[in-house]
Amino acid sequence: MKKILLMILIACFASFAQVKQTVAIVDSESGDDRISDKQLEDLTSEVREIAHKVFEGKNIVVLSKAEFIRRVGGGNIKNYVKECKESNCLADLGKKGKADYVAQAVIRSNRNNELEVIVEVYKTNYGVEGGVGNLQIGEGYKMDGKGTRYIVNITIDPPEADLSIGGEPVSCEKMPCKHTIAEGNAPMTVSLDQYETKDTVVKVSQNNQNISMKLKPNFGVLTVNPAFSDYIGSNSPWNLSLNNKNFSIFENRPFETRLQRNRYKGKITHECYEDVNFDIGIEIGKSEKFDMSDKLVLKSGGLVLEAERNGEPVVEPIFINGKRAGETPFSKEVPICSRIEIGNDRDVVNVQLKYKEDVKYIHTYDIPTDITQMDIPTDTGQRDIPTNISQSETKNSSKSAAAFWTALALDALGAGFVIYGVTQHFAAKKAHDDYMDMKSGTAEEFESAWKKVEDAKSNRTLFYVIGGVSLGLGIGVHIAF
Repeated sequence: MKKILLMILIACFASFAQVKQTVAIVDSESGDDRISDKQLEDLTSEVREIAHKVFEGKNIVVLSKAEFIRRVGGGNIKNYVKECKESNCLADLGKKGKADYVAQAVIRSNRNNELEVIVEVYKTNYGVEGGVGNLQIGEGYKMDGKGTRYIVNITIDPPEADLSIGGEPVSCEKMPCKHTIAEGNAPMTVSLDQYETKDTVVKVSQNNQNISMKLKPNFGVLTVNPAFSDYIGSNSPWNLSLNNKNFSIFENRPFETRLQRNRYKGKITHECYEDVNFDIGIEIGKSEKFDMSDKLVLKSGGLVLEAERNGEPVVEPIFINGKRAGETPFSKEVPICSRIEIGNDRDVVNVQLKYKEDVKYIHTYDIPTDITQMDIPTDTGQRDIPTNISQSETKNSSKSAAAFWTALALDALGAGFVIYGVTQHFAAKKAHDDYMDMKSGTAEEFESAWKKVEDAKSNRTLFYVIGGVSLGLGIGVHIAF
């Protein structure tokens, strides 16, 4: 149990005071719920009795409660004192009651949660001047009291807000935040940037008491829902500016930002789409949404595309973003972020399109000569084997045989690579068909499907080249030996 320290400050007048002085003792005041009204009345009476003893024989009169009320003119002085929060207010009351001084006992709580009682004395400037001197501190005494503390559950919204209790910051890692607080009124402050600060006093009276405080936002919310036309440009961010302040909106996620109450000029840009300009008003505590799905206009430019094989122009189908758009020679306006493909094999055309400009491009084919068949000796008839072959001729014959089998192995290896390249051709075609059949999915899923097409095409080209080289080497060995 804690002791509550009572410190009484009494102003003592000099023993040589020549003019009789009057002191009025008004009702005591306390901001702590641990003190009842009855205890305050008892404290006031006790202070008045102590004052009588201290001032006895010093030409100072302590007015009784009834006498002071009579001088003031009646009325509820207690309520007046309770509403009075300033020293000059009490001094005016004492002056009205024709008292030279007015005193009041005030109960306060110190840092150790102990109660202190201080008697404050104010001069009213009524009557003659002077007379007060030798200000002394009377003897203090202690009285029993209880300093009960409770564990409470505090929930604040938003949870990242700063909390302070009695002016001391409190750290909360999770909600509800458990904290030990002394019984009685606890001043609390919750603050967070872009929210109205909340100051309140909570009466703490029991363990596990739930305290909830929610901040009012000092902002409005703007949500922008990005969109793309057939996923064109989905790997690049949208850019948003509001009153010349820039933001970024990534891919397909809604973008949300907090804004002060105002009227905003907005602009949304993307490398693949025409700019979108708009005005929007933001109100505190309200949300506004801006949907871009019906505001998409693709940036476009001109494409002049031709195809050549062996130096001569050829007719090949053209595909724009997976859809057939015509054939070579091709000359149309297309979106600048388009995927351009040519031929039945859908070869990608690596052309850099330009916004509102024409670009000319010639796609050339460099296809190795197809080898459809290879003549291999098949004569197995009986032949006369000469017996008069010299040693030199025998060595040459051995070299020819080795060269023949080497060439044959190269031919077989090359044919195998070519055949595997053909299988990759059909694999690429199937992967492309699967890609074209996709109706929905994320940008990552579309990219993964297209990667399968590119991988199959790369394998096809690689094995065609290796097979052609092997066949060429085999033919070269045949000719040389």
